[in-house]
Amino acid sequence: MACERTLAILPCSSDDPAHFVRVQATDCSPHGLGLLLPQHVEPGQQILARLEIDRQPTLLMYTVRYCIPMKADQFRTGVRFSGYVAQTYRGEVQSIVAALT
Repeated sequence: MACERTLAILPCSSDDPAHFVRVQATDCSPHGLGLLLPQHVEPGQQILARLEIDRQPTLLMYTVRYCIPMKADQFRTGVRFSGYVAQTYRGEVQSIVAALT
C-alpha cells in the first residue's frame, strides 16, 4: 500500500545511537516498509522505527532485506517487520499500516 510519510528510524548499529534519522516511507504493509534512506544500510541489520499508533508512541523493530542506491545520498530500502520493542503494546499489526496511511 502506498504511503508518503516521514518516519524517525535508528539503525541498531548506528555510530550515533542517541539520534533518530528522518526518512521517507514510500509503501507499507503488515509485513514491512519501503523506505528512502540517506545512507546505505547492510541487509540483515535491524532498525528501530518510532511511530505513533492510537496516540501512543511505539518503537517497532524491522530487519533490512535490501538497500539499493538510487542517488549518491538516497537508498531504496526494504525492511521486514520483526516485532514490537515494548512488551506493553497489544494492538494488531494492521494498526501499523493504518497509522502510516
